[in-house]
Amino acid sequence: MSERGSEVRARLTTMKELEEVLGAMRGMAAARIQQGERAQLAAQEYSRRIGTAFASLSEGDVAAPSSPSQKPSAPTLTVALCTERGFVGALNERVLRAAVEGAGSNEILLVGARGLAFAREQGLTVTDAGGMATHLGGIGEVADQIGDLLAQRAARVASLVVDVVHPRRTTTGGTAVERRRLLPLDLPSRTSSRGLPPITMLPAPALAAQIAGELVHARLFEFVAKSFAAANAASLEILQAAHAHLDDMLVDLRRSENMLRQEEITAEVLEVITGRLNSVH
Repeated sequence: MSERGSEVRARLTTMKELEEVLGAMRGMAAARIQQGERAQLAAQEYSRRIGTAFASLSEGDVAAPSSPSQKPSAPTLTVALCTERGFVGALNERVLRAAVEGAGSNEILLVGARGLAFAREQGLTVTDAGGMATHLGGIGEVADQIGDLLAQRAARVASLVVDVVHPRRTTTGGTAVERRRLLPLDLPSRTSSRGLPPITMLPAPALAAQIAGELVHARLFEFVAKSFAAANAASLEILQAAHAHLDDMLVDLRRSENMLRQEEITAEVLEVITGRLNSVH
């Protein structure tokens, strides 16, 4: 019986250590959700300012960009933002399903090692576009990584149409998957200003091209930041479920420990009583 009690106490110690690990992981996931959402808001503000800068250029100096409402003649390139690590439930499966359904026979650029592994398990044809951000500093690196790949494709294709499929965190704390058009850019319309025109050091066409490049980067940064926050939200949901299950197991183990301890005490008392009775006789 003492051996069984020792086994239960050892399991309790292990489960408590696991509970501490899960608690730390939950804290990290919650912090990264906040980091991702702050980065997303910063990217949105940057995009707004870049759009305002483009709108300040004279309409006669720069040709208007093609409207994304026009039906694209070129094949659509789909960028699917999956996760680099596991422990996110069916999030990668949902992103890939949305990417495949919208891409049809067109190419899919897939970001994230776990998503790539799942795609290969399912026999899907995708192009490896590199790893996904696992920390705040990696968001900009992934945006640059995708932007470089798109620039290479744009150099070979006359009219590049790009959609980005990514997860996002909902207002209720869950996750959803959405598809956003990246190229051609939906630049704001230029508005006439009564004030003085801005002072520029570059020809308007060259400046507009640089502004458009900055806007592509800002929007990619926003999409990656949303995906980063969503992946950690999915991970937090699983960690919370695991923590609740662990709590239930700990309650059962503590109950077993108390019962075994009571049985050990009862056995010791009976042993003492038996010994005294034998000594009397």
